[in-house]
Amino acid sequence: MANINLILEKDLKKMSRDSFFKKATVYKENDVFWFYVIDSLNQKYSILKFGFAESRNFKNVNSVYQKILELGVFEYSFYDKDKRRELANG
Repeated sequence: MANINLILEKDLKKMSRDSFFKKATVYKENDVFWFYVIDSLNQKYSILKFGFAESRNFKNVNSVYQKILELGVFEYSFYDKDKRRELANG
């Protein structure tokens, strides 16, 4: 996740006021989901995983979409890297 600003969730929620984030990208890999949101200047932000210097991840796609909606983002892209790997191995 190069060039992504990792920020505490509470701070991301503060930033999300007034439609600050324009879109989001969701990834699934090894049955784990994570996402980042993008502002109007194409800066990328993700939730900082508590106690680690990496992005928070989720086991459930509904949890990811709920977080995206809480941040006021209604446009997103979804990439299922597990499916791509399955196709590559087939």
